[in-house]
Amino acid sequence: MKEGYSRAAIEDNTRVLMDAGLPYKRAVAEAMNAARCCYFKKHPHGALPLSLAYPKNARLAVHYDPFGKPLRHNPAARTFSTDAQKAARRYHAFTGHDDIEAKKIRIPAMPKAVLTVGECDGILYTTIRDGVQESYIHKFAKGSRPLLTASPDGKRLFLLGGAYDFTERGIVDRKRNRR
Repeated sequence: MKEGYSRAAIEDNTRVLMDAGLPYKRAVAEAMNAARCCYFKKHPHGALPLSLAYPKNARLAVHYDPFGKPLRHNPAARTFSTDAQKAARRYHAFTGHDDIEAKKIRIPAMPKAVLTVGECDGILYTTIRDGVQESYIHKFAKGSRPLLTASPDGKRLFLLGGAYDFTERGIVDRKRNRR
């Protein structure tokens, strides 16, 4: 089979496997797996590109985190979703960390009703970027401010709405079209 993870390499490998007698779906799966292996050899800590992403709800003999590290064998486990891969890439872009430890956490459901505290003027946060602990203050522009809300029991806070993005530079206000 051909080494590589380009579309052409995957198509060539699929044809070779089909000529060897494998059914189409199995040949595509084998070619994609070979492409992922080639990608991880070249980029051992890189996030898997979406073109090589595992099918949703796929069961694999070996499970990988978004950076290609094998996880413990668990036949009932599912692969990480596209959202987890996107989150890992964004985290890497922001922090510069290659050794991201992916783990699942329970995210409680959003309550059906919240109380509005008011507009959020800014956020202070501390994180480690490029190996250095740094503190940041982001003051939202007037048109970008999200609503600060709280759960009915007062134990969780939420930022709702607003015009901002979290990028490799941190929180960045979006420019609004002025009419």
